[in-house]
Amino acid sequence: MEVKLKDNTVVEIREAQVTDAKAILDFFNQVNLETKNLMREPNEYSMTLEEETAFLEKTVSSKDNYMCAAFLNERCISTAGFHGSSLQRVHHRVSMGISVLRDYHNLGLGSYMMKNIVDYAKIYGKQKVELEVRVDNINAIHLYQKFGFIQEGLISKGFFVDNQYVDLITMAKFI
Repeated sequence: MEVKLKDNTVVEIREAQVTDAKAILDFFNQVNLETKNLMREPNEYSMTLEEETAFLEKTVSSKDNYMCAAFLNERCISTAGFHGSSLQRVHHRVSMGISVLRDYHNLGLGSYMMKNIVDYAKIYGKQKVELEVRVDNINAIHLYQKFGFIQEGLISKGFFVDNQYVDLITMAKFI
């Protein structure tokens, strides 16, 4: 689907496909340099094109995992996704993540991506979407709250960044 951002830029949001592997790989290499809110340090993202392709093949064919991406022309500028399990006791839950390139922050793209994730969680029959977020990532927390996520807990010293510990908030939305 095409969406218009607050600055009138039109981007395409769609399910990630195997053919998007290179664009998504380039995106992750850049976004990992731009933020300290993700799990990896920039030098820890070492997926090869073949590994990214295999990951996308597995995701596209899964009934418990989903990934979407936003494209401006052919460039990936955002990804969001969730992963779950086929195990009966936890099949109702998925864990999600989202990232947006810095140049596209505060333009409404995160909201479009969140809506897509929640919609697809419903389509996949999931009942709970979970996430973890740094306590100091106020913009992300606001976005999640806007979509009905509530705080469930706190992971003390969940991240170690720049030689200091940072707590993480666990949040969830019931569908």
